[in-house]
Amino acid sequence: MRDFCGGEILRPAITRFVINYIALNSLLKRRDGLKSDQWLSSHFATSHDGQEVEGLVNNSNFWSRINKIV
Repeated sequence: MRDFCGGEILRPAITRFVINYIALNSLLKRRDGLKSDQWLSSHFATSHDGQEVEGLVNNSNFWSRINKIV
């Protein structure tokens, strides 16, 4: 995942209460990397789990909710 997005999506936080914000904010920053051609050509994109993740990444409602939370 690090290769697709240009960095870590999750990273350790000082408190457990901040980790959710950090994770969501990191996802927003790396949103374009999650839709890369490199992902589409990987074997993970054709797996069942990969298709579920791709469904979330392509869901505009998912991104609008993350935007509101952050």
